[in-house]
Amino acid sequence: MQLQNGESYLVEFKEDVNSSLSREITAFANASGGKIYIGITDSGEVKGVKVTNKLKSQLTMN
Repeated sequence: MQLQNGESYLVEFKEDVNSSLSREITAFANASGGKIYIGITDSGEVKGVKVTNKLKSQLTMN
């Protein structure tokens, strides 16, 4: 599983949705693509996120 492999050039963990998410999306778009996992700390600990209408709106806007 990806959690065991940790972050890499193509994988980024984000604990929550914040302003840095837009930068990560842009960086991946300008590179070779990649995957962003939300609700996971940089150390690979699963924190999870509550999916709300606000979160959906934030993701759609980014």
